[in-house]
Amino acid sequence: MPTRPMILVALATLLVFAAGCSDNELQEIPVDSLSSPIVGGHPTESYEYAVAIYEGNNMICSGTLVSSTTVVTAAHCLDGVTGPLQVFFGVNALKPWRGTVIDVDNYVAHPLWDPVARENDIGVVHLAENAPFDPAPLLDPGVFDNGYIGEKARFLGYGATNWLGAV
Repeated sequence: MPTRPMILVALATLLVFAAGCSDNELQEIPVDSLSSPIVGGHPTESYEYAVAIYEGNNMICSGTLVSSTTVVTAAHCLDGVTGPLQVFFGVNALKPWRGTVIDVDNYVAHPLWDPVARENDIGVVHLAENAPFDPAPLLDPGVFDNGYIGEKARFLGYGATNWLGAV
């Protein structure tokens, strides 16, 4: 069971590393509230710790590798999961045979996840074996006390490339 500090550090990591941007320049996407979706982005090969989570043949969400066997994702991604999960590492989540796939042996949503209020929307996925890649560099929890609020951030992940939901 993840501890509160681990969840906070993981959440801070997701805030900085969570819907695909290019390596070139940051794409400015205005986010006017916590409920604004992030859509768009560009393929990149530079972030091996950005993963796609699959249930069977369906990609259900993105995640971030935060240790050799731990992926942080959103709790809503784990809602209703009934089958085994796998985590994909690679550039094109629509072609998992072109990357590395690792089975998941356990997962848990935050115990206070509230889908109505959209609070505590964080989950942890445990890999059945060590990932062959380095985890994302984690932020010190105090980073937000040091003037980074309002700064640009890069978000990584797999998801919709347009407002109509195409992946």
